Amino acid sequence: MNEQERAEAVNRAAEVKRILEHPLFTAAVTDVRAAVLSAWSASALGAAADREKLWMMDQMLVRVLRALRTHVETGKVAQAELLRDKPRIMKVFG
Repeated sequence: MNEQERAEAVNRAAEVKRILEHPLFTAAVTDVRAAVLSAWSASALGAAADREKLWMMDQMLVRVLRALRTHVETGKVAQAELLRDKPRIMKVFG
């Protein structure tokens, strides 16, 4: 990753972090998860196919959250790399 890509990753991470911590987003995630769990709990004994769909819905939510958190972690690494390389860049250009 070059310096520009690192800077973009840092900016993306900051934006994603704001989204993940935004009260409306956290409420939406909580509401979706609660609705899935409620539907799962209320499903009929023979409704295995319905429960499978609900499980897939929950897993998709987990995947979306994981993808967002991965952007945050990538940004942290990019930030550390930018800070690590800054003295070297200053020596070359300074």
